[in-house]
Amino acid sequence: MDERNCPICGGKDKHKIDEIHLVNVDGIEGLFDHQIISGCNRCGAVFHEGIAMEQLEDYYGKYTGGGEIQSMTADEQILNSNMADFVEYHLRLEKDANILDVGCGFGWVIGILRERGYENVVGMDTDEALMQKLRRRGYSVECGSIYSQDKNKFNGKFDVIILKMVMEHLESPSTAIDNVRRWLAKDGILVIEVPDCSLYDKTAFFPGYFQSVNIEHINNFSIISLMNLMKKWRLVACESTDSSGIFPVLRGAFYYDEKLEKEVVFDNTDEKKICASLRKPSEKAGNLLRKIELLKGKKCIIWGISAFTRGLLAYTALKEMDIVFFVDKNIFYQGKTLLGKPVVAPKDLKGFEGIVVIPGKNSEQAILCNMKELNYKNETICLCD
Repeated sequence: MDERNCPICGGKDKHKIDEIHLVNVDGIEGLFDHQIISGCNRCGAVFHEGIAMEQLEDYYGKYTGGGEIQSMTADEQILNSNMADFVEYHLRLEKDANILDVGCGFGWVIGILRERGYENVVGMDTDEALMQKLRRRGYSVECGSIYSQDKNKFNGKFDVIILKMVMEHLESPSTAIDNVRRWLAKDGILVIEVPDCSLYDKTAFFPGYFQSVNIEHINNFSIISLMNLMKKWRLVACESTDSSGIFPVLRGAFYYDEKLEKEVVFDNTDEKKICASLRKPSEKAGNLLRKIELLKGKKCIIWGISAFTRGLLAYTALKEMDIVFFVDKNIFYQGKTLLGKPVVAPKDLKGFEGIVVIPGKNSEQAILCNMKELNYKNETICLCD
């Protein structure tokens, strides 16, 4: 278990706020089964410790994508379109601009920008299998890390660099920004999108575990903590916005300002908001917990063993259900066990006549489509609907 200095200001003086526990998959190490939530006494930022940092990239390479390109949900379509709108606004309709999307994932933002006439869009991610599939779709992408040791890589090439839902996952946001700053053109703009922890208390699912501060998000950001991080490079936000109606999102567009003071501002609002979200169930939590209560005494399988699922198993009565087995398409999970129950491939559900429970919202549509393709007609309960 690794200790960390504050990822925002580098401070070493910190205090423990709380802990997060998950039910882990047997035989797999490094799945973030336990973390300590810490607060920085210098700047007030909140971050997670207790992760074996050397296993982070292995985790994201094996357990979060599997090289499959997923379709956007309706909410994801709105959020990604909002990001494209935000980028377009700051480009002032310069269609020949050079754009880099770091952590491009399934290529959703790249695709939207290409549809809008931006041809010089490059994507980067660490999942080579996924990048190969995007190349076959005609996308310009490469497999690479934001921590690249090649100091000349992309030097001064890009007018806009996008970091969408990346910074909250990184062991060292400072190292990442130090790299991408070099990749920006002289008057380039860095566009960052992160979950907004100032809104966590409005989105908490239930006490002790919550969707917004999930086990994969080891850094938490509000406008204050994001600005504190960017001051080191004299990068100042020219605009910020949020999409709190769907998901607590904070977006900022940053440019270099040599006059910007580097002094860190202390603000402990983030800690207050996160503590509130840990203890106060939301309306969504009530709906979810009522659905779990209705499953008591019924045979079911759980499809999808994401961090969210493992949080539910740790903090709710879901683990007390009559679970026959778990289903997941990821081959690295298959053949292992969770709570003593086997993890099987989707094809192995054939013949099971009980209830299919889908815990997570993000994978819900993909799972329902997979069930239709395999001609499964089981009663299905989506916990997050």
